[in-house]
Amino acid sequence: MIEISLVNILATVINILVLFLLVQKFLVKPLSNVIQKREDMINSQFREAKIAETEANNLKAQYESDLKHAREESLSILDKAREDAKSEYNRILGEADVQAKEMMEKARRDMVQEREQALKEAKTEIGDLIALAVDKVAGTKTSAQTDKELIDQFLADAEKEEN
Repeated sequence: MIEISLVNILATVINILVLFLLVQKFLVKPLSNVIQKREDMINSQFREAKIAETEANNLKAQYESDLKHAREESLSILDKAREDAKSEYNRILGEADVQAKEMMEKARRDMVQEREQALKEAKTEIGDLIALAVDKVAGTKTSAQTDKELIDQFLADAEKEEN
């Protein structure tokens, strides 16, 4: 049968206490230290991840702000370029208009001069023809000065009648 003795119970309790203390000292304490170090490491990684996320969000916000400013600046540059191009277009158009008017005026002056020149030449030819006709009809030759005076008088009278 089984004998229960107090010594055996006491020895078993002492063995269990010693075993508990040894397990506590050599197994549970180092294991809890390792677990604590792992928890600390994981917590520090979470903190670093939060810091990295905050920095990434800040960089994203900065990037979006820079992108917005770049868009606004590009639109501003385009608007200025359009305004410059329009003013250059207007300036060139104005210069072309002035040049065209000057060319037209010069052409008019040249036409008037050519017309006057043609009229003078026509008058001279008509005068020569009239003098030649008068000589043939009259049969006498008058002096060139007299012929010229008669022709100029005739042409002046003809001009007065035209106007």
